[in-house]
Amino acid sequence: MIRILVVDDEKIERDGILFLLRKRNIDLDILEAANGQDALAILEKEPVDILLTDIRMPFLDGLDLSFRARQLLPDLVVIIFSAYGEFDYAKRAIDSHVQHYLLKPIDPEEFYAVVQQALDRCKTLREARLQDQRLREVVRKGMAYEKESLLFDLFNGAAVGPDLLDDLRRTGVSLEAGSLRLVLIDTKDRFFDRKGRHFEAAMARMELGSPAYLNVNEYQSVLLLAGDAARSGRETLETIGRVIVREIESLSDTTVCLLVGTLLPGPDRIYEELRRIESLSDIGFFHDHSVVLHADDQAQEPGASPEHLDRLASDIRDAIAAKDSFYAQERLDRLFDFLQQGTAVSPVYIKYLCAGILRALVPSSAGQDRQFFIGQLEKMFGDTSLQQLREDLTDRLREAEAGWRGIGETGGRRVIEQVIRIIEQEYGKDLSLEYIAAKVYLTPTYLSHLFKQETGTTLLKYLTSYRMDRACRFLRETNKRVADICTEVGYGNLSYFCAIFKSNFKTTPAKYREAGR
Repeated sequence: MIRILVVDDEKIERDGILFLLRKRNIDLDILEAANGQDALAILEKEPVDILLTDIRMPFLDGLDLSFRARQLLPDLVVIIFSAYGEFDYAKRAIDSHVQHYLLKPIDPEEFYAVVQQALDRCKTLREARLQDQRLREVVRKGMAYEKESLLFDLFNGAAVGPDLLDDLRRTGVSLEAGSLRLVLIDTKDRFFDRKGRHFEAAMARMELGSPAYLNVNEYQSVLLLAGDAARSGRETLETIGRVIVREIESLSDTTVCLLVGTLLPGPDRIYEELRRIESLSDIGFFHDHSVVLHADDQAQEPGASPEHLDRLASDIRDAIAAKDSFYAQERLDRLFDFLQQGTAVSPVYIKYLCAGILRALVPSSAGQDRQFFIGQLEKMFGDTSLQQLREDLTDRLREAEAGWRGIGETGGRRVIEQVIRIIEQEYGKDLSLEYIAAKVYLTPTYLSHLFKQETGTTLLKYLTSYRMDRACRFLRETNKRVADICTEVGYGNLSYFCAIFKSNFKTTPAKYREAGR
């Protein structure tokens, strides 16, 4: 609604103006002031579209009020009404950018005509402001899309040359050598497609030196710190990480693994660093709460709590079941590396874990029977050092490996084929790594490793790619609404679906459909 401020030191005059306005049922929000000083106080606090003021008033006359009011509100429409028509007043009114000058006594028809002109001007100004805002929003969204597209290319191994750096700089991303650091944000549950926009707004409020931010998928986002923020010390980086984690936890009931990368010598190392951090993201499975970790510390796993040890032992058993000797040995080495660092768990508990691994190994070894297993178990419980335990299990693993003769590769492929069938049949559901791992009776950690080993990509990237392919097919071959396709391919948030689609195909779903027809 358009707001008008009526100013006159004579109440009877104000009442007369209000009577004329209400008589014609003009749709206005009407404010009043008894002098120029009171009117100026209102203008400093309230948005006003039209100022209708007398000239001669105490404290501050109408012309001075008009001049100061226009300084506060440049688009304000000013109407002067006065019993004085001298040239000096008219000249001052022109200097104060007064649009209309009415003489008392006011002629009602002239008054209504002037008010209508003022209303028309206010509407024109509002429409112009709205159009300007829409254009600015289009430019902002276009710039944001270009920025996302360039970051997507950068994080996916595009050549870092002068053109890419110039384009990024134009979108506000400066990749200064020696002042870059990646942060990988990994959530246990779907988050970035549901709360991503809220999180981005929160990120914008943080004083992080205008970092580059890219949502990778529903579970992961990457933050590229630059300048002073990237050069921050360990404690400051951990504080930044904890602030980010708290923000995510305030928006969703999920846990977060935030990995802080190393300080990079130049932008050409970004892709390599991101791959390194991604390979460490499985570390989140070892924590049942949110954590902020430094990637450089993760050459070894987190402290050897019972939960961490159980997870490693479970990974080893899964690898044995899949006849994957390489991964089984790698996890076995990690398990004992932990234990050699010192742990609060008892030797009996350690031997209990090893017994479970032995139970998985013995049936896989050619010619072994129950008596052999019992004999090996007794030997294990008689071991007096971690090194003896390690050697015993390593020997059993080598014996088992000799009997597998390549069966493991076939078994791994069968599991991945089953995973791909699950994706093809259930891509429209809320699929997660944990859900799929449970369906194929593997731990999420091992499934993640196995899928990457067999396909060369991560499970989540494969799922996103498959969903995008299905979305393209629906857009080409059906008349379904984009919103319905979004839901059908497993996304609950339309704007997030469109953003992911743009990142992959450099166009919107609607334009993709038009281009295919």
